[in-house]
Amino acid sequence: MTNTNSIYKYPLIEVRQINDLRDMVRQSKKLYADNVAYLVKDPVAAGKVSPHDADIKQKRNDEQDFLPIKFARAAADFEAFGSWLYESFPQGARVAVVGETRYEWYVTYLATVNGNGIIIPLDKELPSAELQTMLERAHADVLVYSDILCPKLQEIEAQLPLTTIAMDPPQEGTSSLYFWDLLAEGHKIRKEGNTGYDDLHIDPDEMRIILFTSGTTAKSKAVMLSHRNICVNLMGMCSLVNIDEYDTCLSVLPIHHTYECTCGFLCEYYRGTTIAVCPGLRYIASSMKEVEPTYVLMVPLMVESIYNSIMRKINSDPKIKKKFNLGLKLSNFLLKIGIDARKKLFKDIHA
Repeated sequence: MTNTNSIYKYPLIEVRQINDLRDMVRQSKKLYADNVAYLVKDPVAAGKVSPHDADIKQKRNDEQDFLPIKFARAAADFEAFGSWLYESFPQGARVAVVGETRYEWYVTYLATVNGNGIIIPLDKELPSAELQTMLERAHADVLVYSDILCPKLQEIEAQLPLTTIAMDPPQEGTSSLYFWDLLAEGHKIRKEGNTGYDDLHIDPDEMRIILFTSGTTAKSKAVMLSHRNICVNLMGMCSLVNIDEYDTCLSVLPIHHTYECTCGFLCEYYRGTTIAVCPGLRYIASSMKEVEPTYVLMVPLMVESIYNSIMRKINSDPKIKKKFNLGLKLSNFLLKIGIDARKKLFKDIHA
């Protein structure tokens, strides 16, 4: 359905109203329960391998297939981890999350923000000193991290009184709790009837998210956002660009960036869209072949890099270059008369 808003050139798409992110999760759970929310190359997150398997690292590295996680399962995990947080920090906690794009990151974000906590996404590439400064400035109580942070962790733990939670099996010499143990505890809490987390009051205008700017020209600024800020964004963008439960998004950008977090994570859960988590930049091409996404969020530099890679291959072979130039001329001519044959003419590139 569309509406007839006259401000825009085209009619806006009708979208469902959401009051806050918890409302969004609950609505999507009902609408898309059996649909696939996430495709991940992580057998632990998908429930294929135990979080305590002795060969967990190797089995994660060896996983070849994208494994599904459904909306209902994800919503249950948001509630379970949130229930553990609420029982452990009844007054609310400021939870920093650092790591690559992965299921544990998604769970941490929505479990925190949909309770009485404040979520603080941070860049995994930050130097130790800058990361420590941001944790101090945000008054973080909890740090959820992946193995990528381990070289910096002991220094951070020595300086700050944080509860640290490891997405991967905690390494020796740290006092970290294990994410998957806490998630299991959260499910146990809920099975015992302790569902107070579900009834926590959410003020849509209260600050619940702290984002740090890149700080390329000056000291990073802390941006304070509310549920309403994010929800208005979600409804606004989806009224202009139609994505739904038939779409698949390949996630390739850093998840702590507000662009990827809002448009490539929260938006998809809102609209029932599947997110396929790309294992790394060098796997973009192979991942696109595997999941055949309907769209990918990128930044200009990434698009330019892909374009340059294609053109290098074309220019390296005179025969291919000649075929490409002929195809380009034919394509441009056909476009002038209203025929779009680009996918057919350049099917080898699209593949």
